[in-house]
Amino acid sequence: MFRRGTQERITHAIIFDEAHRAARLKLISTMAKEGRKYGLSFVVASQEAKDFDPSLFTAVANYLALRLGESDGKLMAKIFVPSDKVTLYADRIKDTKKFKAWFYSAEMRQLVFVALGEAKPD
Repeated sequence: MFRRGTQERITHAIIFDEAHRAARLKLISTMAKEGRKYGLSFVVASQEAKDFDPSLFTAVANYLALRLGESDGKLMAKIFVPSDKVTLYADRIKDTKKFKAWFYSAEMRQLVFVALGEAKPD
C-alpha cells in the first residue's frame, strides 16, 4: 500500500467477505482509514454489524444493510438516521425482505431502500 504512493483516484478494490473472522484486528480499521489516499477501496462484509470494532464505522462512507437482527438493526439505524427515527428504521431494517437492502452514503446523507437482483441459477 505505501510502496505505490498516493493516488488521485480509486484504482483497486479489496473485498473482504466473512470479515468477522478478522474483524477484531485493528488492521481492518487502519486499512479502511488509510487506503483511499493510496487508491484503495475497501469493502468488508459480515453477518453482524457487532462483529466490527466501532472505530471501523468512523472510516466507512457507504453502507449496504440487508436484514439484520434487533441489536444490529438499531446500531445501523443510529448511523443512518436522526435519533428521533432510530426505532422506526431499526424495525424496517429488521423486517427487510430477501433481495432488498438499505443503502446509506455519508455523501448523500440519505437512507435509500434498494432492490437487489435475484441470482439466476447456473
